[in-house]
Amino acid sequence: VVYLIINLYVISIIISFFTSIPYWQGVLWALLIYAVSLTLTFSPIGEKFLCFLNGCKEIKRVDIEERIRPLFEEVYNRAKKSNPKIPDDVRLYLKDDMALNAFATGRKTLCVNLGLLQLDDNEIKSILGHEFGHLAHKDTDTILLVNIGNVIINIFFLFMRIVIEIIHFFLQAVNIGTSESSSQSFFGSFFLFIYRTIFVKMFEFMQWIWIKIGVLLCMRTSRSDEFAADRFSYNIGYGNYLCETLDKLQMSSGEESSGLFATLVSTHPSTNDRIS
Repeated sequence: VVYLIINLYVISIIISFFTSIPYWQGVLWALLIYAVSLTLTFSPIGEKFLCFLNGCKEIKRVDIEERIRPLFEEVYNRAKKSNPKIPDDVRLYLKDDMALNAFATGRKTLCVNLGLLQLDDNEIKSILGHEFGHLAHKDTDTILLVNIGNVIINIFFLFMRIVIEIIHFFLQAVNIGTSESSSQSFFGSFFLFIYRTIFVKMFEFMQWIWIKIGVLLCMRTSRSDEFAADRFSYNIGYGNYLCETLDKLQMSSGEESSGLFATLVSTHPSTNDRIS
């Protein structure tokens, strides 16, 4: 919520600055842009676009379909009985990635990595139960709500980078055309290079800070969401299998990161805490 409010505040300032309209009108425009963006994102078109961005594709191989579909349907039925608010038309996709992972995206999409098929059926079902937990708790809606603002602000940063490059190009052309000597042209190009570097690095730093603030503000909520999704899988009957799977995932990915910053930016809680 804090990050969403900050997003709207920054977007309002940007709009007011570039259009010279009163700030309160900038707030209204920011809310309107947000509303339109969310409408598109939560539409079927937005759902398909999210699948495309995440590399999720329809399952075309018969052997993979016959392996994963019955597991998906079993977990889907249990999840719906536990939480009838889960949509009736959740679709299953496959990502060509050998990592032992699956994820929910959008409002009606569940995607499994090809690597997940290395696990046995019960382990796969425990992971699917976890992902249905995210859909049941509307976690993906929250992520989209925040990320819309991020996209808008990052478009602004991209726009400013383009403006800087265009100005640099024209000033460079003027410098070459008006310089009376090669040394004068060299010094002009040197100062233009300094100007471009300063402004580019300044905007890169601002963007980096913005992303870090978002990470730190959102990760606490994300870790809570993971606990809740684990509990959902447990409640629909896959708890013991999920514990075994989490241990296996930890061993396959190596040791967990340690240290204060690693903990702050971690999207998932400690494996031991999750199993506990």
